[in-house]
Amino acid sequence: CKSVAGAGKRRTMPAAEKKKLVTDGELGLTIDPSLLRGATADLLIKNRSEIFSSNVLSQKDLAQLHESTAIVSFLDSFFSHSWRTARLDKWAGLLLYLNAQAAALAMVAGTVFWTLLEDFGVVPRLLVFYMADRHMMSTGMPILVGIASGITFLINWQRIRAFFGLGPRYCFLDKVCIDQVDDVRKAAGIASLGAFLGSAENFVVLFSPDYFSRLWCVYELAAFRHLQVAGKQKITFLPLAFPRVLFANALAIAVACLPYAITPIIGPWLGIDTNAVTTGFLNWGCLPGTFLCMWTMYEAQRYVDARDMIDEQLENFSITKTECYEEKDRPRVEREIAKWFGDGDRDEGIRKFDQYVKTDVRELIEDMVGKRKPFGAGIPWLYILLSSTCAILEDISMFANIYQIHGVWDKVFFAMSPLTCILVGTPMIPVLLLWCASKEYRVGGKGPMIFLAPLIGWIPTYLLIVGFVTPNPTFCLIQFPLVLAFGAVVFRDSIANLLGLNKQRKVQKQQYVQLPAHSYGSNL
Repeated sequence: CKSVAGAGKRRTMPAAEKKKLVTDGELGLTIDPSLLRGATADLLIKNRSEIFSSNVLSQKDLAQLHESTAIVSFLDSFFSHSWRTARLDKWAGLLLYLNAQAAALAMVAGTVFWTLLEDFGVVPRLLVFYMADRHMMSTGMPILVGIASGITFLINWQRIRAFFGLGPRYCFLDKVCIDQVDDVRKAAGIASLGAFLGSAENFVVLFSPDYFSRLWCVYELAAFRHLQVAGKQKITFLPLAFPRVLFANALAIAVACLPYAITPIIGPWLGIDTNAVTTGFLNWGCLPGTFLCMWTMYEAQRYVDARDMIDEQLENFSITKTECYEEKDRPRVEREIAKWFGDGDRDEGIRKFDQYVKTDVRELIEDMVGKRKPFGAGIPWLYILLSSTCAILEDISMFANIYQIHGVWDKVFFAMSPLTCILVGTPMIPVLLLWCASKEYRVGGKGPMIFLAPLIGWIPTYLLIVGFVTPNPTFCLIQFPLVLAFGAVVFRDSIANLLGLNKQRKVQKQQYVQLPAHSYGSNL
């Protein structure tokens, strides 16, 4: 592992937000600024998050990893995770957390940009076909360009951001940010965990079912909560079951929408006139992807089972039941929790901390994965948008061409149809599968619901996309606002997060911790 550019240089913040390391008056220790180091987000993602591998490394490799970090004055994110969890699950989770927004923007921008290039004659139209009534033209290149842009940014955004004048995002991962070779500095780094936590703007839990069974995972969460500054630092739970559902959904939709991109290629071989392609042909071409919805349902059932396990874990949580690699660490952890939550009283501190996990932590998880309310989505809308790329890009390309359509009603129709597909219809496919994957809706168990998945996947397409039921103008004008209202209800948590209405506040419904004056240099 080679040193990254800028390693060893101190990263600074704007003066208005700069955080200063200070002496912890209670412990009488001063943090050595050289211990506060951050690893670039690119390093965490590199080689499919090889850094999260549990393989034993040589002293030379450990030293090189540590040298690749930089001395910083603040951290973007502190990643808390269980080393038992597969690194590929963490890699997929990190791609979503770190790169999903950039990838979604690149996906849309690439499609619109290429569509406009075709419209103005800058590039030739490729992969073109017309529907039988000549009412709609489809071109496959904008879709392929959008997909390529989205995938490129999803995997490489942390490297690409430098071309946009953005600096690297520095994050904490104990394996590289704490010196693993020099025993003195290693002990000092572990003892200075509070400096890392207090200097992190985000505490990100890469959540797996065994997270709350690990003592050190829970300890990190408790420590960050102890230091958290309301409005400036937040806790984010990212269930690692998300990526599996989203990948299965992405593959199903990609295969289902493939005919829109390759019909000009395979059509002549099959005797199809590309100047008069029928809707029936496209529907038959979508069948392979429709059957892949069965895999999406399978992963959705696994995700729902994992979510139910989270509920059970939180309901019965007690830090005294957690596992620890070295039991000698348990007394120290319990002493700190007793100090933070119980004014030094061990039993009272543990009781209040257990209650905090069962209430406040549960609410934080619900904010991320969707509160269990009627008609609530279980996955953030942005993630679904990214996994539904192929279907949505066809509509974005159509929307970009709306100025070429003649007739007022045709313009209105070709605005409503792609909008309902992009905002509600397509994103509802995995949501509906998640609803049907819930135990209370599993008619006959898991197996029958998996076989019913292809039919379930078609429901949002026909009911929630304007024009599928009927092109009647009156019906479409009534259907359009109803579909948007339904989508607003289902994705209300994503909308609230987008508008900043789910901000974590210092004052909770019940105060379990009397938070002290904040010190970014606390030695925990």
